[in-house]
Amino acid sequence: MCREPRLCCSGTMMVGTNFACYFITCLVYVFYSILSTAYVAPFVSSVFTPYIAYSLGPILCIFCVMVFSLPAWTDPGYLPRSLTPRFPPDPSDTVSTPETAVSSAAQSNEIQQNVIYSIAGANIPAVVCKTCNIIRPPGTSHCGTCGHCVMYLDHHCPWVGTDVGFRNHFYFILGTAGIGVYCIWVLALSITAIIVCIQNSDVDFFTIIIPIVLCIMGSMFGVFFGSMMSVSHCGMISTDTTTRARIKKTQTPADVVIQAFQQRECPLDQNMRIVRDVEDAEYDSVVAEIRRNKSFRYKHSGWRRIMTARFMPSLYRRDPLEAEKLAWIWTVALTREDIQLE
Repeated sequence: MCREPRLCCSGTMMVGTNFACYFITCLVYVFYSILSTAYVAPFVSSVFTPYIAYSLGPILCIFCVMVFSLPAWTDPGYLPRSLTPRFPPDPSDTVSTPETAVSSAAQSNEIQQNVIYSIAGANIPAVVCKTCNIIRPPGTSHCGTCGHCVMYLDHHCPWVGTDVGFRNHFYFILGTAGIGVYCIWVLALSITAIIVCIQNSDVDFFTIIIPIVLCIMGSMFGVFFGSMMSVSHCGMISTDTTTRARIKKTQTPADVVIQAFQQRECPLDQNMRIVRDVEDAEYDSVVAEIRRNKSFRYKHSGWRRIMTARFMPSLYRRDPLEAEKLAWIWTVALTREDIQLE
């Protein structure tokens, strides 16, 4: 059964299916803030001054939790689930023998699941999700944990309790960077405390060894995790790809769209179902609204996508067919190389 994400604040915010993991992660940040401020900061107050030693840690902790909460409380780009098949079977199709019925059913299933979506003059190969009954745009994948298709799904992150996708990828990078900044301060505080204790013979080092060791271990993990995730995701954005595409070694969603526009004059496979749901006027209208956003001015397609996609309206509560069309328009508009030249 599909696990539904929870909406709050009149539908403006959304909580993922692993909210408990997100909540525990935030408690860990608060724990390290209390530990470093109560047990480590007193030993370095003479080095950093009491104002910095006691106040900077809690301030950075609050900042870390705030930026970490942005992807956790943002709809990653869920598409609604339709209860009816995307292409209902034709009742006029009849078969005379069981063998013919099996062959016809297999052929019908193949045609239904692999289609060509025609939009803005390009014919893009696509797949129909059997669970959500929608035609998935390039980059959209079904998350087995959340039970929904997610636009430009990068991965499901249990730490933030939800998926990282089209609308919250930028916030995820901010969150991981915030973790790194906060943990760098805790690590610097702990190392300074060790140096002060070694230089001051009056201090009983063994009374604070456990808090310092805990702070060093936790902060080193946070620095490694935060910096690694931030750098790796910035690298993937620079190539306009996702974690799923990199692991599976498949075409990037942007390459699929660009290739379709480059081959727009090529003949179509007549055995494939061709879907033409998006009218040119409808596409142009939505693209005109997208282009008004200041973030759309980024020349690099990867950064343009994550900076602009966060302003896409949530599609989760919309009609499935309407949400499908908007998902296709936004995906194509933010991956086309020539759109700014039009």
